Amino acid sequence: VADIICPEKKSDFCKISLSHQTIARRIEEIAKSIEKSLESQCATFNFYSIALDESTDATDTAQLAIFIRAMVGKKEGLTKLIENDAKKMDNLRFMKYHCIIHQENLCATTLKMENILNVVIKTINFIRSKGLNHRQFQEFLNTLETSYGDIVYFTAVRWLSRGKMLKRFYDLRNEIKCFMDSKGKPVPELVNENWLADLSFLVDITAHLNELNMRLQGENQLINFMFQAVTAFEIKLKLWQSQTKNNNLMHFETLSQQSHVNNEKYAALIAILSLEFENRIQDFRKHQ
Repeated sequence: VADIICPEKKSDFCKISLSHQTIARRIEEIAKSIEKSLESQCATFNFYSIALDESTDATDTAQLAIFIRAMVGKKEGLTKLIENDAKKMDNLRFMKYHCIIHQENLCATTLKMENILNVVIKTINFIRSKGLNHRQFQEFLNTLETSYGDIVYFTAVRWLSRGKMLKRFYDLRNEIKCFMDSKGKPVPELVNENWLADLSFLVDITAHLNELNMRLQGENQLINFMFQAVTAFEIKLKLWQSQTKNNNLMHFETLSQQSHVNNEKYAALIAILSLEFENRIQDFRKHQ
């Protein structure tokens, strides 16, 4: 390449060290230069916000991406500035809404079942965060010829991943128990009937929430259709609450497989979820 682009500098290029340490150091220097440049530019911005996206790469290493995105804010954000301009043009019916998909995800967090999620996430992290454990677990599943070849990581910014993670964990609960026991890291919750019932409920209700989330996504989605989907889900929640209280678990397939089910407990959790939906979409009801 040097022969073609700048042959007169060929000897200089030959003197450049291409060891992996040098390449790594120069990448770090470039990154620091970009960071300093970004910091100096940010100091001149009037409005901006930070967006974070966490995921994992092919080696199961957590990576955090930081973006600077459109300005937001209640008093000086983009929406407020547009609203002010609308008022100057005598448009007093300017309507603004909090993202309905985000609202739906926030509703899902009200279940407060950390006793389930913490155990599941801790167990999955033990298996997947270390390359050796992860490979051994995959080989273990392959030996047993299970339907799945791996478990799923949970990433908070990927809302749908929670449902997939819980479902896969439940389906592989026996295999996970055997593997963790073999590693000297037993998970006593996996033989606790009450805990398994809670896990089953969370698997089912999260699946329903994911289904709603998918309905709210896609192209050509009008706000009135999205609002109708949410209100229809609210009606379902009230129905499920009544059915669960009366020991009718036809819409909770995983939970129905458990022998010890506290119907009153799960009916109460559904009621909490229903109330949260009712409170969070008040902005939409105002313009109904």
